[in-house]
Amino acid sequence: MIPRIISEQIIKDLKPAHVTFLSGTRRTGKTVLMENIKDRLKNKKILLLNKKIMMWLHFFLQEGKMF
Repeated sequence: MIPRIISEQIIKDLKPAHVTFLSGTRRTGKTVLMENIKDRLKNKKILLLNKKIMMWLHFFLQEGKMF
């Protein structure tokens, strides 16, 4: 695995009730990076959402639907 310099900064910036948004071009390791951070913080509650899930959430919120 390639060590990511940004990992420590992301971990430092994670706070309860806040959102950390990571974006970038395709196939650059965003998901792998976040999965590794999640594994390092096993005792913390972390929710990872991908673009497809975010699009569905946006649709349901726009339509006023609850789930």
